[in-house]
Amino acid sequence: MYLLVFVSAIFLFLNNLGGKTNKSEGAGNILNITLVVGAASLASWLICLITKQSVTKDMFLFAGIFAVLFITGMIAMYKAYTCGSMSATSLFGNASLVVVVLFSALYFGDTMNVFKIIGVIGVLVSLTLLTLPEKSKDKQESVTKQPFNIVWLLLCLYILFINSAISIAGKFRQTQVGGANPFAYMALCYTMTFVLGIVAYAIMQCKKNTLKTDFENVKQCIPSLAMQTIGNAGSNLLVTFLSTQVNGAILYPVNSGVGLILTVLCSFIFFHEKKTWLKILGIVLGVVAIVLLNL
Repeated sequence: MYLLVFVSAIFLFLNNLGGKTNKSEGAGNILNITLVVGAASLASWLICLITKQSVTKDMFLFAGIFAVLFITGMIAMYKAYTCGSMSATSLFGNASLVVVVLFSALYFGDTMNVFKIIGVIGVLVSLTLLTLPEKSKDKQESVTKQPFNIVWLLLCLYILFINSAISIAGKFRQTQVGGANPFAYMALCYTMTFVLGIVAYAIMQCKKNTLKTDFENVKQCIPSLAMQTIGNAGSNLLVTFLSTQVNGAILYPVNSGVGLILTVLCSFIFFHEKKTWLKILGIVLGVVAIVLLNL
């Protein structure tokens, strides 16, 4: 079982890597997202058949909310990866845990222990370090500040909000039904997202027909789409399964922490992202803080 915990972290990393390497634009973003969730829904329904779970009426409202949030969040993620750091963008996505932890404590009465309090403070400090303007030296050796990308920051904040809202909506649903039929719920979420994606893409095609160009782009993005499909569906389904098999104090820190560490290493090694002491400190602090939030 513990090996599967590390596999779930690898799935999370694959989802981040797939998002970074996806080069779609405009309506192509919607088409790519639709294909990803379509494949994820098929995998989820297969798991439902194996586990004999069924869809219930209480799922539809939350699945609809998931669909709207997921599509807009994925579009923001694609844009953020194109104009900012892979490691910092991924950290913002994982930082949604801060909002979820605080909301759970205030609304659901969840316990706020010392680890969670330190984790919340650590994430806030980490995000501050990552969003500070970088200093560089020009030819005259004078220190100057590089222009800050406000668009990237706004996209990251939106991703943080979307991920938080998805988690909170899911927690509402699971709490109401005592955690029943989680695989069926995820399958319905993916399916409704697929349907919404088709409708949104069809509307966009009425205004400007880019179908041929978008499908050509899909061919070029097959590796990234495959990584996103496997990573997103694999991580969600595996964590859902392991949540009843493995202690949460082990599952969630390893899933979030190891997944983020792999993403950071990949961004430095393969994408040659600029390394500064502030950025490295911010990322390390963020990883540690996210692990603490899950304890």
